[in-house]
Amino acid sequence: MALNSLPNELVYNILSYLDCDRKDLLNYSLVCHNLWDVATAILYSDIKFKIDFNWHDDEWDIKKEKVVILLDVLASNPNLGAKVRILDLRFKYEDARLPDVHLNLGEENGGQIARNMPFLTKASLSQCGLTRHIIANISSFSQLTELELRITPESSQWGDKHTALKKLSWQVPCYHGQDAMTTTTTNCWNTAVHATKIAGAVFPQVTELDVTNVSKFVWPGTEAPPPLSEVGKEDMQNILLPQLCSFRYQGEVVGEDSESILHFIRRHHSLLTSLTLSFGWKPLDQKTMHYMQQVIAAVPKLKSLTALQRYEGNRWQSHKLPVWSDSAPSPASTKKGIEIFEMWDIGCPLSAEVGKFFSGWNNLRVLKIGAPQPGEDGRPLFEEAVPNILGFVRNLPDSIEEMYIELENSDAVCDEDEDFDPIQVLVPKIFKAMPRLHKLDINAWIADIDRTTGYLPEKGVICRRRPSEDAENKQKKVIWISRFDCVYQEDYAGVMNSPVVVEGNFEGKDADGPWLGGNMSGLSGKSKHWANGEYLKGEDYDIEDYRDSDDEDED
Repeated sequence: MALNSLPNELVYNILSYLDCDRKDLLNYSLVCHNLWDVATAILYSDIKFKIDFNWHDDEWDIKKEKVVILLDVLASNPNLGAKVRILDLRFKYEDARLPDVHLNLGEENGGQIARNMPFLTKASLSQCGLTRHIIANISSFSQLTELELRITPESSQWGDKHTALKKLSWQVPCYHGQDAMTTTTTNCWNTAVHATKIAGAVFPQVTELDVTNVSKFVWPGTEAPPPLSEVGKEDMQNILLPQLCSFRYQGEVVGEDSESILHFIRRHHSLLTSLTLSFGWKPLDQKTMHYMQQVIAAVPKLKSLTALQRYEGNRWQSHKLPVWSDSAPSPASTKKGIEIFEMWDIGCPLSAEVGKFFSGWNNLRVLKIGAPQPGEDGRPLFEEAVPNILGFVRNLPDSIEEMYIELENSDAVCDEDEDFDPIQVLVPKIFKAMPRLHKLDINAWIADIDRTTGYLPEKGVICRRRPSEDAENKQKKVIWISRFDCVYQEDYAGVMNSPVVVEGNFEGKDADGPWLGGNMSGLSGKSKHWANGEYLKGEDYDIEDYRDSDDEDED
């Protein structure tokens, strides 16, 4: 009885403190009503399906026993369904056209499941029966604010009832056969327009829209869906998302697509502050730079601009022309309010001339930039790159607080750690030249001794500016440098941490702390741990697996 008299918030805090696993929560739910209410809320608030399958006797068989049981529970018990806030439904292998056994999952009871989850706030959905039922009931999810879709955009499935969704991410599948020649849905702007058209009709309050064309295989024995129809020019021009603030399109830009994209951007210019575009995957020639200027000029409130590369694996092969010259005016000539700029393949080495193009960007806070690293006879010439990087840095605006630099040469191999020393020695000079800089990463994507590249940069220094022991002395700072110190990273990268005291005319805030606490001796090299120039901790990350065991005790 005493537990039943406690507020649910207090019971929730107690269970959270106990760090209960699923079995514990199930047991607690049997004790009293209060514990049932709180324990089941924890158990069912965030449901993630990642459905695997077997291949046997020329047939697909989903490993779905637990999935089917849980779906049956949600269909038969509205009280439990009402506790679901987040639903993540995906299949283990989604790079291909899925067989019917996947596509039919949730077909029979999906309608009841959808009706039993009225308080869903966030969903990530793949093509299957349950997804189709959720789409059919989409207007009933009044609290749904974030939606990620990995399905073909078909207007006939959606209807025209509005929802209050704020964030929509749509991965549009583009199917092709194993010979890469049999293509149905084409990777182009028209394909993405089908998604934006549905967004305009069903989600008029969306503020963030991300549309990505994703290549998928058609497995033998399966059929690709029919191609999407061509969207008429008038229909395309009438698409309107009146509250759109952030737009990302990752896909091919073919023929007249660039003009259509520009029209879409101009139509939504009043609130747009963030743009992420491929700019056609073309070399950075004069035409491409001119188009980039048009895009920037069309968005008066633009704060963040990202120029995408084509593929993660060969991002440096796309742009090779040295367009950063006096004959190619900087985008800054049309826009000086950008705060975040990201471009991982500028097409030529960093230099003072490149830095001058950013000199007028007086609001720039975050700069993410990538450039080819010169090499000779298979060796990266880091020492020769130092004066050019320093010239680049000295021409940047003082407003920059975070800078991420990537140097690439997949044909170069660093046989000795000492070869990268010139870059580490350069770090204090960079901080002295940039008064507000508190985060600096310089990573070299070069080959390992096997002449291959991995998911982590082969060399890197990741630096954070911190206050010195004399906190009153604002002109003295400690730069914590975390360096990859192996010549062969593969799935594990060694890390060496060292503090360096630097004096200069520093301004602004310092970093919250050294990188990953400054006490890591190694990193996982899995693909999910590195994205957009930064190391990300995965779901299976455990700091104790990589903490430096030789750390000195703190005073």
